Amino acid sequence: MNNFRLSAIFSGLAMALITVVFLAVISPWKGLGIATPYMIMSGIGSWFAGILFFISAVVRKHQKTNPKSYLFLSILFLLIFIPVSFSYMYMSGRVRTKITVRLTNKSGSTLEDVVVYGSGPLFIGQDTLWLARFENEQEVKFKIWPDTKPQKGGGKKGNVEMQYTLNGEQNSKTIAGEFLVYPLNIQQKWDVTIDPDFLKNN
Repeated sequence: MNNFRLSAIFSGLAMALITVVFLAVISPWKGLGIATPYMIMSGIGSWFAGILFFISAVVRKHQKTNPKSYLFLSILFLLIFIPVSFSYMYMSGRVRTKITVRLTNKSGSTLEDVVVYGSGPLFIGQDTLWLARFENEQEVKFKIWPDTKPQKGGGKKGNVEMQYTLNGEQNSKTIAGEFLVYPLNIQQKWDVTIDPDFLKNN
């Protein structure tokens, strides 16, 4: 079998393997279990095999006697493998660490000057939700992504905090967390009901 064709097959297989892993990671399955690292290593191995077959084909000058489609596919798959892999890593990381807090006001009162934000080193520079008024029976969602980059001296920690004003008095309360990077503890979905007990326990 022509080496350009083998290069296209192995590099295409590499793309297929990392794509399957990516789709599994962002799905409700959260990955393929113990098969995930083996799939990733197989993808990398297939990519290297594709490179070796490509070099062999170039050295032997097979491009003169074989369809250019194999040459094109080989170059395409080999070149896009690394940027696509990093893109998959970034996107899957965003999906796996996204924290969603659903707030429902069942207190019978309207809260004013509501601020929901991430506190602690884990959430530095992250988004903040601002509400001038949080009406009774109103529901809002707050989404935030932690900074999971390694930190010198230990793992980063953080919480999701809520500040609000009720009857002219400002209050603050932790509504989600504690989140940790090491050991990783990122519970992604939180349902918070603001009821009379919530308002009493400040």
